[in-house]
Amino acid sequence: MKLKSFFDELSQNYYSPNKDEIHVVPKEKFKTLDNFYATVAHEIAHSTGAKGRLNRETLKNNDGFGNEIYAKEELRAELTSMFLQQRYNVNFDEKHYENHAAYLQNWAQVIKNDPNEIYRAAADAEKAMSYIETRMIKKNLTKEKSVQKETALENKPVQKKIIKQKITMKFDTQKSKSKERTLTR
Repeated sequence: MKLKSFFDELSQNYYSPNKDEIHVVPKEKFKTLDNFYATVAHEIAHSTGAKGRLNRETLKNNDGFGNEIYAKEELRAELTSMFLQQRYNVNFDEKHYENHAAYLQNWAQVIKNDPNEIYRAAADAEKAMSYIETRMIKKNLTKEKSVQKETALENKPVQKKIIKQKITMKFDTQKSKSKERTLTR
């Protein structure tokens, strides 16, 4: 399944499970490139829960903002995003944490109700990160490398086979009757 990504929103970022699309504010609207990547990683993390990917219950049975299953899915997406950010050296800033403050209360309540939920969420986040790396990032890198290779092969100058010839020439000079020289070209 290929995820469709659109950078067409004015003020919100989201994953649409029904359409299997992420919609994000254009990169230029973010204060930093790290904030952009953190947001995109979060939305892509949601997409890994789709039926054709990891088929995650917390995405399939989402009960809406402020509710328990929604909070569990948000926790998984945020952990996945954080794992990816650590792996690829994307930096958090104060604004990133402020943007997620609304979710913190829901996460805290879910973990308070079931302390083991953090472990399940981390395990799901690890699976999501692995999926993103192997099926999205590395797959695209491999595809990009093979396209670069094909392009390089197409643009490779054709080497002409040079046939070396030895030519022997005789020169008459005044000092000696004749001199032989061998030229290679």
